[in-house]
Amino acid sequence: MTTFHSKSKSLPHLGVGLGLRREFDKDLFADSQPIPQIEWLEIVPENYLNIGGAARSRLNKAFNLYPLISHGVNLSIGSCDDLNINYLTDLKALINNYNIAWFSDHLCFTSVDGVYLHDLLPLSFNSETINHVVKKIKFIQNFIEQPFLIENISYYMNMPD
Repeated sequence: MTTFHSKSKSLPHLGVGLGLRREFDKDLFADSQPIPQIEWLEIVPENYLNIGGAARSRLNKAFNLYPLISHGVNLSIGSCDDLNINYLTDLKALINNYNIAWFSDHLCFTSVDGVYLHDLLPLSFNSETINHVVKKIKFIQNFIEQPFLIENISYYMNMPD
């Protein structure tokens, strides 16, 4: 992953983490103490934005036991669509409310004309794409005000220019 951040805030070393999944609830929360081998949990923010119920309860339990990191799938950094400000606002609130040290997303596009495709699609390899995503990454970083990591997307075909 590549880190983009405008402030000189360094990333904390958190050790070994695990993705928070409902299938792990029984083991993760069986005791009121964290499991020593698990030093942090990664959440997919789209699973927790603006919802309550069992998902919010799971997130609150996790927060009380472990540091949390956010790894999203819906920023659609490579899309020609404008960034979704409502999504960014909700993401920022989640990050602030749960003291998330950094957040990440994929270098891809996931939407076209406001329709989410539910897939992580690769980008064209050219300078126009670089300029496009750098502008979006800088905006996101400044908006959220936390370190932002970009995960390179694996691709299964070359996108036409």
